[in-house]
Amino acid sequence: MTRLLIVCLTLLWIHGIAAAQSALDATVVTVSGRSVYISAGRDAGVIAGARVVFRLRTGEVVTATIVDVSATNARAELPEEATMPEPQDKAAVEITDVPPDDSTTTGTKPAAPRPVPAHPLWQQPVGARDPNAPLLSPAFSARPQDQPTTIRGRSYSTIRVIRDMRNDNDYLYARSGLWLEVRNPLGDGGLIRFQGDAQYRSTSGQWTNSNESDTRIQRFSYAWGTDKNAPFRGEVGRFFSVWLPELGIIDGAEGALRLENGLSIGAGLGYYPSTPQGLYSSDAYGFHVFADYQPDDAKHTFEATVGYQQTYWDHNTDRSLVVARVTANPTEDIRLFTMAMVDLYGSEDTLKQNSADLTQLISQASFRFTPTTGATASIIHTTWPELQRTDMAMPPELVADGYVDRLSGTFWTKLDENWRLSLRSQVWRDQSREGYGGEASLDWTLNTETPSSIYGAVYYEDSAYTTGTGVRLQAQTQLGAFRLFAGYDGFYYTTDTVTPGGNDYLRHTLRADVSWGEGSWYWDIDTSYTFGDDEESISIGVSLQHRF
Repeated sequence: MTRLLIVCLTLLWIHGIAAAQSALDATVVTVSGRSVYISAGRDAGVIAGARVVFRLRTGEVVTATIVDVSATNARAELPEEATMPEPQDKAAVEITDVPPDDSTTTGTKPAAPRPVPAHPLWQQPVGARDPNAPLLSPAFSARPQDQPTTIRGRSYSTIRVIRDMRNDNDYLYARSGLWLEVRNPLGDGGLIRFQGDAQYRSTSGQWTNSNESDTRIQRFSYAWGTDKNAPFRGEVGRFFSVWLPELGIIDGAEGALRLENGLSIGAGLGYYPSTPQGLYSSDAYGFHVFADYQPDDAKHTFEATVGYQQTYWDHNTDRSLVVARVTANPTEDIRLFTMAMVDLYGSEDTLKQNSADLTQLISQASFRFTPTTGATASIIHTTWPELQRTDMAMPPELVADGYVDRLSGTFWTKLDENWRLSLRSQVWRDQSREGYGGEASLDWTLNTETPSSIYGAVYYEDSAYTTGTGVRLQAQTQLGAFRLFAGYDGFYYTTDTVTPGGNDYLRHTLRADVSWGEGSWYWDIDTSYTFGDDEESISIGVSLQHRF
């Protein structure tokens, strides 16, 4: 614990106050599953591990991390709970080697010109070209064994301290990690990916004192055939499947043959651990197979994946799972996405009444009625599978009868060049309760030299144990080298988690955030102060990233 805190605090101290980091504007080209492809790549200075900010047409702002880069495009992976962007939505990628725009940055030293990338080695002498061949005949790029080995990555450290003045408790969370990508380390065009971190948590107060720490390896794998034109793609180690990420972590191997017309078929086998603690632990093992269709045309109007997973636990048949995912863009203004997971059951399963049960369904439809007006609707259905493995065991009554259904919708319209109105609503229901909520918000983009905006919203929430009405105000701008954010949340609510029958409470939360970057270093400091009826606390967090 002490050594971890010393390392984090030392990094935060020695790198001081830095200058601004540039942002590269791009647009969303297409969306496939949780992957979002943007119209900027390696030639524009984008690197894997960079932070990308999507500004949706609904007014929402979603952040993600670039995980893969080609010459002209890049791919970001979004978490399950994030709202997905649509084609032509705006994106801003934080890069470090593109000169800032003089019209939007003041007092900042211009960045050095980015060097022109070296052309791959020619495999055919220039003078040996057939004089009768077309002038624009295909070029021959370097073989994998002739390409250099490159290393890129990102290290990060975070410290968060929370002081609960009302209950005299202190909380501390610290995390340090490394993301690493090594291309062509063995001379065959392969790729090594690594991601791991160490975490520490502690709680101290008048009633309890506890602390815990752990080290996790989320990924450590070697992949080859990663180019989309390669006839075979394989990966071994600890990884997430490119085709079936819904399966979670895989400790094993996976391979796929790329056939003609965008069709790929493949299989994998190994362990399927429920937690990333150690490689090849005594966890569920098994295999999976899949078929994937991604057309070669640029529009990607229809993509589909179907797979099957069979796992075993303690030498007994455990989970039989079917996964299906479809993305369709019938027009430029309509986008459809559906993912379904169906568990199959046999005579040895006693809690499920049917031979097949829909464990998870995520379906979303986005419509753009005019260039300035659109809507999104989604439905999520969740149940819990019956499993033999004890590390993921749920209460029997929840497995037998538990479910959560959530229906949500968003309508947005751009009132003029600077004002956007958004309306959101949701209805939810589970095996014992139901509720609903809604929000109306305005987003105002200011006509200033630096990017600035003001956001305001009123909302209503009827959750499982809390019902209330709130207001939210936020403002953000860029001041020289710094990006600034300030916000206020006010929430008047009733809850029965403290006293049966419910009590009324009023909560106020003030938030502030400042971030800046210099070269390959990026800093972020955020703080919040919560006060109101029967509560008062303050939170301070510091994050540091280094990209190389």
